[in-house]
Amino acid sequence: MAVGLVNINKPIEEIATIVAGEYGFTVEDLLGRCREDNLIWPRHLALYMCWEAGHSYRNVCRWFGRDQGFLFYAKKNIFKLCTQHPELQKERIRVAKLVGILE
Repeated sequence: MAVGLVNINKPIEEIATIVAGEYGFTVEDLLGRCREDNLIWPRHLALYMCWEAGHSYRNVCRWFGRDQGFLFYAKKNIFKLCTQHPELQKERIRVAKLVGILE
């Protein structure tokens, strides 16, 4: 796990609620099947934050109603976007601090 993690195993529901609210969505939006562009980053970020907080692939995917391949793709997408766009890396860190999993 990354250096600086402070709140391992924070409840998935709590992480999803914080991320959804931060982007003006509901948890139901994150759990839904909508593929609108403005929802992809928050959904992937919520999944990633849950994994980064120490939850297993299985538990995160079960809670979000997705298969494990979806979380693998979300992680890959977050890494790719954060590498290509430094401002998204800053956003990821800001949200992680807001969620309480980073110092």
